Amino acid sequence: MFAPLASILPDVDGTQFVLAGLSVAADESHLHVISSGMPQLTGRFADNWRPGFSWWLRDGAGIWHVATADEPCTCGDGLQAFRLQWTPPLPTVSGPVQVVVTGPATRVRATIPIHPKPGTRETDT
Repeated sequence: MFAPLASILPDVDGTQFVLAGLSVAADESHLHVISSGMPQLTGRFADNWRPGFSWWLRDGAGIWHVATADEPCTCGDGLQAFRLQWTPPLPTVSGPVQVVVTGPATRVRATIPIHPKPGTRETDT
């Protein structure tokens, strides 16, 4: 199941995030994200290490989910693409959902409408 999103979040500490889509399959759920201005990753104990961004999602049933980001893929022009995996996995992709992104100094909270792609089921069984 996939739901296209095309939602642009407000700036978070100099980084712009575009939520491209939400997928749910095989007991996993992922949010697909494109970013602009995201700092390059550094080793945890490197001199210039800074905490990254914390991602949370509250589904329509009021359940909170925390995200783990995979390694970003650099797309050129300062853009990076990555996936967030939600724990616990989302049971469906119908919405709306509330997304909270926290950076080192800024927190953004946005309500995102979710409309599954036509012709797909709302739940994965």
